[in-house]
This record gives sequence, structure tokens and C-alpha cells, in this order.
Amino acid sequence: MRWTGSGTFVSEDTTVIYSGGEKHERGLGLLFDETTEKTIINWEPVSDRIITARLKTRFTDITIIQVYTPTETAWDAEKDKFYEQLNEVISGAPL
Repeated sequence: MRWTGSGTFVSEDTTVIYSGGEKHERGLGLLFDETTEKTIINWEPVSDRIITARLKTRFTDITIIQVYTPTETAWDAEKDKFYEQLNEVISGAPL
């Protein structure tokens, strides 16, 4: 999304939750219609490359983990940091 910071906003019938960095370079977001928006239990802007949302469904709760991975040409340190963060998020996600 290339938006800075993190937060939520509503535009017409759509709720946007987003997570970005300090610059308009990376970032990602999730969009929910007015029906789905009511099912959001919580969400976390982990970084400008990872965002999570926990949703209540009819039979169970689900966790969405959306990522924006570094490309193969990125520095190894950047890729390592990303995958360490991703492993922590996956390990910490409720079953």
C-alpha cells in the first residue's frame, strides 16, 4: 500500500487496516466489507512487511497472516530478519 504508519479507516462500506513503515516504500493492508468487518477480533501491524488479523467465523476463529516478502535480490540480513519475524508470528498464532 506504501502508506506510512499503521491504523484503520472506513471508506463507504469498506474497512481498511494497514501497516507501513516510515517511508512510502512498502506496506500492506487488509480490506473488509461491512459484514466481515464485524468479525474482526483483533489485528496487529507487525512491520511494514507483515500484518495479522484474527477473525471470528461461524464455527471457529481464524488468523490471517499477510506478508510482503523481500525479493531474492534483497540483502541477506533483510531476508533473515523478515523470516525470523514471520516464524515468530506463525509460532505465536493461536491454533
